[in-house]
Amino acid sequence: MMVHTPENDVAFMRDPDRWPNWPVLPVVERSGNRRPGIMTEQAIGSKPRVWVGAIMWKLKKGDLVEQLEQMAEFKEYQSFEALALEWRVD
Repeated sequence: MMVHTPENDVAFMRDPDRWPNWPVLPVVERSGNRRPGIMTEQAIGSKPRVWVGAIMWKLKKGDLVEQLEQMAEFKEYQSFEALALEWRVD
């Protein structure tokens, strides 16, 4: 079982080979409201982003980014460390 420290979540977020539902990684806000989100592998190598409010089980076969754009807005971060202060792997 993974301990959800920001450091552990950063290591997991940076390694899509570890993502059980690749090419998406479900995340949840660390705050009390625990809003869901999704990261995609496309964040690797660029500024990481979370599709805020997106839910993995609502995704269907087809264009992933198009579905995410219809489902949610994204929030971009300067680093995985900054992202992991607000979000944790779900």
